[in-house]
Amino acid sequence: SLSPTPPSSSSSSSTSSSQSLMLALYSYQAASEDELSFHKGSVITVLSKEDGSWWKGELNGQVGLFPYNYVQGLMDQASSDATRWADSVSPDLLATVSEKERKRQEAIFELITSERNYVDSLKMVKRVFFEPMAEAEVLSDEELSRVRVNWDELISCNDDLLNTFLVRLRTSGAVVRSIGDILSNSIPLLRPHVRWCSCQLYACTLLQSKGNDQRFKEFEQQCMQDKCTGGLPLSSFLLKPMQRITRYPLLIKRIIDYTGREDKDYDDLRGGLEQAELLCVQVNEAVRSKENTEQLEWLQGHLQFTLLHETLILNSQTNFMGSRKLLHWGKLFKIRGGRDLVGFLFNDFLLLVRPKHFFSRAATPAELEPFGKNEFVVYRKPFLLDSLNAKIVSGDQYGPSVFLLEHSSEDKPMPLRADSDNARDQWVKKLVKAHIDYIQTKKKQEKDKKAKQLRTLKGSKGMLHVTVVEAADLKASDPNGRSDPFCVVKLGEEQEQMTEVVQSCLNPKWNHKMLFAVYETGKDVLEVSVFDKDLFSPNDFLGCTRVAIKDLLRDGDSPWTKRLLLEDVPNGEIELKIQLELNQSEDLLLL
Repeated sequence: SLSPTPPSSSSSSSTSSSQSLMLALYSYQAASEDELSFHKGSVITVLSKEDGSWWKGELNGQVGLFPYNYVQGLMDQASSDATRWADSVSPDLLATVSEKERKRQEAIFELITSERNYVDSLKMVKRVFFEPMAEAEVLSDEELSRVRVNWDELISCNDDLLNTFLVRLRTSGAVVRSIGDILSNSIPLLRPHVRWCSCQLYACTLLQSKGNDQRFKEFEQQCMQDKCTGGLPLSSFLLKPMQRITRYPLLIKRIIDYTGREDKDYDDLRGGLEQAELLCVQVNEAVRSKENTEQLEWLQGHLQFTLLHETLILNSQTNFMGSRKLLHWGKLFKIRGGRDLVGFLFNDFLLLVRPKHFFSRAATPAELEPFGKNEFVVYRKPFLLDSLNAKIVSGDQYGPSVFLLEHSSEDKPMPLRADSDNARDQWVKKLVKAHIDYIQTKKKQEKDKKAKQLRTLKGSKGMLHVTVVEAADLKASDPNGRSDPFCVVKLGEEQEQMTEVVQSCLNPKWNHKMLFAVYETGKDVLEVSVFDKDLFSPNDFLGCTRVAIKDLLRDGDSPWTKRLLLEDVPNGEIELKIQLELNQSEDLLLL
């Protein structure tokens, strides 16, 4: 049939993770092949109890029979109906516990019971949604994979954590003396959440796109009849892993608040908190990276780059700012000319575009598609951030919510109106910060390069004078059939210099002079690479060539003029003039 048959009420209730788990009171060594071996303290999953005194169980992937009187069920506070620790212990015990210790135990109780509820919800989603979904084939294999991602890994790692909690509860009794060691050791094992959380947005978006698929809607409605779902759709449960990860630091901090510094558990709890906060950072970075990638890919497919003389790939590396990142975006209105625009601020440039069909409310780029599958046309050549500035306009010259955009490529400032004063302030703040980050990164790169060049002058055996004369018949890289070529010349790993860029040319003339320190004439190799300069994407490779100093010396005395074919490309050649000046002692060694 199209949809799964709803489970009966008796079977649809979530089975608590602890009900099928047993704690080994003693070690047992299997006497035959169909028996299960285990050590004292092992947690065994019971598969059946049909054989009376011999039960069938699973441990670490091994299945076998074992004597029932060697184990004890993990029936404890975490699996009871109590909502507070105080309700799960006897009044006599409660009377012996201090107020501070009671609050500490309540915090530990909340951590463990919420972990049990989380694991139960993970297993419920698999049983009620994912498994029937695969059987009913309401999603393609690829779609199902993108929705499930690594859900089974989440179940596995958190089930292990829960089992560890339950063993500690069982062995500690009503009052848990330490739990920090478990947290500091187990939280790092929850890394599968990093992958899941980075893919969560896409999974939810995919489910949302099925809103008009009647077959899928009927299927999901059938699944939602299971009372474990509370009538909620699958997308609601896909948020739980992110919610759980962000909750760990809060739960651990609460335990720390009621743990004395002299307590032996204190340092372990601090270590567990550190690991939980690190995990949150890793998840957030992965989510930002994933969202950023999806946003850039979406924009790439909805932008027309008609004004650019280079091929702009948004989801790529920049020239020196690392991976391109979308920092901010929003609706803008150009006062001069009265144009509706959308601004996209990246970590290396600002892009202003015209929407073909303007949308009526704020939305993230990934959410724009439902709004008429909007398309954008580039309005201006992107503004590089090195000479960009923004400031709020004072007075009533342009009206409310206006800021001035200043750039070296513009004769005068461009007044732009944002949706509100708050939106304007956000634009100015983001633009100024992006400009500062860009300048600082560029200066640091230049400083590091100069420092590297200074280091190379020490202990050199001579100097190599190089003149990059010209190139010919270079590969056309830009859409206009031209290139904007420049050369990067390297000697060894640390010495690097560049020529200027020649605009729109396939036969450039540079006559650019360079100086390099020589250390080993038998090993040093001069490498010349030619690139097409792109402002908004990584530079395009136009070929390279290499000259070993030892080969030059075999050709006779300095200076040398070399016209060399460029390698790794179908065409192109370059002319170099090279002169070697060795120190006097090195001249004698070469005689």
